[in-house]
Formats: sequence, structure tokens, C-alpha cells
Amino acid sequence: MNAAEQFGTNLRGTAAVSAPNIMRAMVIPMTILMKTLSPSVGLRGALVMISGVSIVIALLALRALPETFGRDLDFDE
Repeated sequence: MNAAEQFGTNLRGTAAVSAPNIMRAMVIPMTILMKTLSPSVGLRGALVMISGVSIVIALLALRALPETFGRDLDFDE
């Protein structure tokens, strides 16, 4: 829902559908990274590293989002 609110009314549906699909697609590089890191740091260590990096990226992205409360979202794009 947050991803959809960043777009005007004509692109909101596309953004609402695309955001979860992009997240699902990120499983592929995360799995490759897990298999690459597992021999050197173990499975648990690889998972902790990947989840830590993912959380940091998510928090940075959340901090960069502009507040949309009270803003007119009827864009002409």
C-alpha cells in the first residue's frame, strides 16, 4: 500500500501489483548469496548477514520516502 501511495491515480494499480512481484523476485539473488556465503560463515551466519543487510536497506528506503499525508494525489502524469 505504501508503494502505491507514491504514485498518481493512473499508475497506482501498476505500482500496487509491481511492488510485491519485485519483492518475490529478490528471493533469487538472496538465495544465490546464501549459497555463496554458507560455506565460509555457515548457514545461520549467512542468513543473519543477509537479513541484516535487507533490514538496513529497507530502513534507508523508508527514511527516504516523502510524507504523502494531506498531499493531493490526483497527478497528471
